[in-house]
Amino acid sequence: MWLVVGLGNPGARYAQNRHNIGYMAAEEISAAYSFGVWQKKFHGRIAEGKIPFSLEGEGAPEGRMRGTRGHLKLSNSEAASSPPHPALRATLSLQGEGKVLLLLPETYMNESGRAVQAACTFHKIPPENVIVLHDEIELASGKIRIKQGGGHGGHNGLKSIDAAIGQNYWRVRLGIGRPPNLAPAKAGVENGERMDTADYVLSNFTAAEKKWLAPFLKSIAAHFPLLLSGHPSELMNRVTLEMKN
Repeated sequence: MWLVVGLGNPGARYAQNRHNIGYMAAEEISAAYSFGVWQKKFHGRIAEGKIPFSLEGEGAPEGRMRGTRGHLKLSNSEAASSPPHPALRATLSLQGEGKVLLLLPETYMNESGRAVQAACTFHKIPPENVIVLHDEIELASGKIRIKQGGGHGGHNGLKSIDAAIGQNYWRVRLGIGRPPNLAPAKAGVENGERMDTADYVLSNFTAAEKKWLAPFLKSIAAHFPLLLSGHPSELMNRVTLEMKN
């Protein structure tokens, strides 16, 4: 089993914040692969499902995938009422499947590790099977980077998870960029001329930003099986190419 954690803060007040892009990505994955309903557990909300993936090349799944083994064929009426996720057709073949538990911690960002540790303990999931989706201001908007292990880079959610389960989990860094006036302090620059990092990440995506946000999240969901099948670089490459188009 894989534990996929979307980081964010709970409640309507934070729902559209840049800091909540991890929540958004996890919810997009849930929708793309028809996961079960969200339930309260492990100090957060969870949804369970299966993500089919290919260990070799590409394929075109038939109809919408529901975590079944082999091809899932739908009748014409079913296909019309249940259209497939737009980006999935040309990227996957059904040669395997990964059982996935999606988790949205509701402990607030600074204590995300409590929820992750509870889920890992209950399901006996090792850190190397944990994938954390989180915002990254050091990456340009719409960029993605993936690595296993490493430091938290000042991110309070990662800092909490590091303390709870160690550092050997996967980090999927989702770029939200820096505002033009968010720069290192310099001599002669007044505080009023710089935007605080916390104010930036806890503010909502603008209308202009949402134009790249929606396709970015869909692309991540569409190619997410590549990470489960051991191809993180290919996932990054495909998302990057799609965001350039």
